[in-house]
Amino acid sequence: ETNLNDSDFLQRAAHFIQRTHEGKPISDDAIQQILARYETQCFTASAPTTPLTSTDRRIMLSTLRGLLQAAAAVLFLFLSAAQLHAEDPAKLYQQARTHLEKGEFTKAQYFAENIVRQKPPSLSAEVFTIIGHARYRQDDMGRAALWYQRAQLLTPRDPELRQNLRHLDEKLRFFTMPEKSTFATCSLYLSHNAWIIIATAGLWLVILSIAWRIFIGKKSPLNAKSRLLAVIICFLGVLIALPAAACVAIRPDPASRVTDIVVITATEVAAYTAATVTSGSVIDLPPGSQVKLLEKRGSWSYVEVPNSADEPLRGWIDASSYTPLWPWDLALLP
Repeated sequence: ETNLNDSDFLQRAAHFIQRTHEGKPISDDAIQQILARYETQCFTASAPTTPLTSTDRRIMLSTLRGLLQAAAAVLFLFLSAAQLHAEDPAKLYQQARTHLEKGEFTKAQYFAENIVRQKPPSLSAEVFTIIGHARYRQDDMGRAALWYQRAQLLTPRDPELRQNLRHLDEKLRFFTMPEKSTFATCSLYLSHNAWIIIATAGLWLVILSIAWRIFIGKKSPLNAKSRLLAVIICFLGVLIALPAAACVAIRPDPASRVTDIVVITATEVAAYTAATVTSGSVIDLPPGSQVKLLEKRGSWSYVEVPNSADEPLRGWIDASSYTPLWPWDLALLP
């Protein structure tokens, strides 16, 4: 666009660079200079007085032309996949698995991501895991952790997912939002409806065993075993119904698990005491870290960082450095 002011022009250029590098280190000096000018212009208390000239903009656009051509090729691949298989998630999934097995990780990523972009999206832990594998193989650790965490929301008992997240945690040491209690974490192993069914089954065992006990009548040598069996079944029903009912009551609802929770996907991210990079640093945020979004102000976001101490830490981070943990309808969460 020809009428962009300097701040918007630099912001779009920087965001384009960050999206095309997908969290990977930037080695090109010319591109690093664009990012440095963007940070100086938009994130410092005293912005430079010298405006961008038309020559400056032309040089920057020329520098970004190579990235644009690469992005256009990837976009063409994605659009081709979308047109060929827009209504067939099964074929897209098979294509993604095939490319992943062949080591074609970029293709596997975009075929799988096309599944979740459909309307309505076809979400599954298997698709999320493929995207996580593809991102990991492309050395994009932050987004690999993001997709594994999304998959774990759907299948928290999956041992492979837990293993992958432990492996990434050992490499990155990222922060995660803690659950309220161990019992609340266990309650997520089954869906809300599953716990209700189990509690109902336990309650029916209690009712039927009591009815059987009443039908047996008074104690006699002939019905001693039946009376004992009725008591055992009643006790078993209580053991099933009470924990399941407790899980129904204590199980966190989807909104409390993902609302305003974002995941750091960029590298070298720090939380600052104020909305400027010249302010003091609160804490470094490794890729894959979960933080809670409290406020947005332009290109900055105020977040809460989970901490082992009594009180969580808070600070300002660049809004382009994170991705929402669950951007879809909450009704799709189990």
